[in-house]
Amino acid sequence: MSVQRRDEVVRILRSLEKPNMTVCDFGCGLPDLICRFSSIPNIRRAIGVDIDLATLKIGSNDLQLESQSCRRDSPFQAILYHGDICSYDRRLHGVDVVTCIEVIEHMELNSVDKVVKVVFDQIQPMVAIFSTPNAELNVAFGLQAGQFRHSDHVFEWTREQFSNW
Repeated sequence: MSVQRRDEVVRILRSLEKPNMTVCDFGCGLPDLICRFSSIPNIRRAIGVDIDLATLKIGSNDLQLESQSCRRDSPFQAILYHGDICSYDRRLHGVDVVTCIEVIEHMELNSVDKVVKVVFDQIQPMVAIFSTPNAELNVAFGLQAGQFRHSDHVFEWTREQFSNW
């Protein structure tokens, strides 16, 4: 499912008609999605933000290798920042698209409320793409009601809960 989610993000970004976009991927971890952004011609700049500095250091090596093999007609810049989606970083001013794929379920609910303020009130992208596990599908994975897919999840929402958020 992880690959499907990332494929869908790439599909959505390819469909956007804005040239020279800047995209920010919160919770980028090992920046595989950032690397995939290099294949999208209308993305000029991709920023990965993660709270885990050790993961960013590992990811920066992957990003350097990917950017060296990137063949594009237009410039592409990939940057990794150590940061937190709950705190506004003015370096993200002017970001056109925010992605946050499978991140919020790892956060305390009061922090998730801060995400809304940072992304929608401060960064104000033209598009924001969020994904989180759908609790209603857990039975398909053999889980009982109320059981989470991963032990580090703080919550898993139903579609209605996600929509209300």
